[in-house]
Amino acid sequence: ETNTPYINYDGYNIYSCTFTEDEWVYDILCLYGEINLNFTKYTGKNKDIVMPDDLNYYDLLTCDHEIFSEIKDIKSVVFPEDMTDVTVRFTDSSIEKAVLPQNIGMSDSMFENCKKLKTVVFSGENCNIIISDRAFRNCNSLTDIKFPENCDNITIGKNAFENTGIAELSLNYPSEIGSSAFSGCGSLKTVKLNDANVSNRAFMDCSSLSEMTFSGNTVLDDLSVYGCDSLENIDFNNNKM
Repeated sequence: ETNTPYINYDGYNIYSCTFTEDEWVYDILCLYGEINLNFTKYTGKNKDIVMPDDLNYYDLLTCDHEIFSEIKDIKSVVFPEDMTDVTVRFTDSSIEKAVLPQNIGMSDSMFENCKKLKTVVFSGENCNIIISDRAFRNCNSLTDIKFPENCDNITIGKNAFENTGIAELSLNYPSEIGSSAFSGCGSLKTVKLNDANVSNRAFMDCSSLSEMTFSGNTVLDDLSVYGCDSLENIDFNNNKM
């Protein structure tokens, strides 16, 4: 079904159409032989949302920032595995669970101040994960964070998990951890990192942090661990610092 179709052509094989399928409105843009499908609006009423992943005729899959503008009190959202860019924000919402795909491009402050957010799952294997600045800041109910067992690289932005309820962090693959990424995490007790670059104040004022293990080529910036008064054991585990 086509809803308000439009076609543009300027001699370079560029055209776009708007479609409605079930509860989803999306644009398809063809540019130089690549097909970009962009979800623009969800018209359903379900508060536990699973975005479709069976639209297999695209090269890029993206999501508009106003896609859920008409839905209040979303409880959970599952993004498609092939979603590459998400500009929607759930800031200050009552969302409780989010499943995010591999190689996703997150907007800054995507879930900031979501006080009811408890579970975040990063799906995929052998992938690159980039967590934006302030993505989960002040989500103090966030205790369940599932990272892939195998990952090529993970980048955690500035203040990404500041003041969350995370109790342990274990990353056995290369990582970049931004400034104040886990500052103020009062429930964080153990940290295990491998081949990590840790920025300043990444672990600041983590009052329950008692044990840290660094392995591989891990590099700690000045004051990367600061104000953690319960810290008793630091194991460099053959780290090549």
